[in-house]
Amino acid sequence: METVVKTIKDKIIATKSIPMYQALTINEIIAKTARHPLTHVAEHNRAAVLIPLLDIAGELFVLFEIRNARITQGGDICFPGGKIEPGETPEEAAVRETSEELLIQPQDIDILAPMHVIEGPRSIEVTSYLGQLHNYKATYAPDEIDHIIIQPLSFFMETEPVIWHTRQNTEVNADLPEDLRKFTEGKWTGAPKDYYFYRTERGIIWGLTAKVMYYFVKCLKEKKGR
Repeated sequence: METVVKTIKDKIIATKSIPMYQALTINEIIAKTARHPLTHVAEHNRAAVLIPLLDIAGELFVLFEIRNARITQGGDICFPGGKIEPGETPEEAAVRETSEELLIQPQDIDILAPMHVIEGPRSIEVTSYLGQLHNYKATYAPDEIDHIIIQPLSFFMETEPVIWHTRQNTEVNADLPEDLRKFTEGKWTGAPKDYYFYRTERGIIWGLTAKVMYYFVKCLKEKKGR
């Protein structure tokens, strides 16, 4: 066995293709990892959104933004939110983005509860929070938002979305080496995916925004039934 190990080490050193590291004992490995926090390794960007509630004369409304036509997905109905910056928690990102987009102070955003982590477009991980806005005067940043709309929460409690069940295929890039292709062919195709749509008088709420809303309302209905 020692001869085999020495032969392997000699070959590695000769080719210099793999760096040599000093062998670690199990105790050394435990010591090095003992205080390692659970770390999120994301291959894609992470984002956070807020489901903003407004209390108007005792009735709860959900606020939505209509995206500026000059930016990505212009004209779509969405929630305030955006990319989580380095060093930021998802909740901090949701509050910051809402503050910037609606031109309100962070202290006027009351986070009520974390809601869901949902896969968004391009596999972005999106964390949603429920919040209530205070002292809101219908302000917004015009470079990002064309206008805002509100919809009674009761509408979503009473209205089921249209859900389109489909499948999406994964395309294997041509630059994947031939010896690795056999591990991908026919294995990553036909992944199920659902698209959600709410028809409202103010437009169609769809995609990620509708999905976030659907799971929020589902939570309310489940709690109500208990």
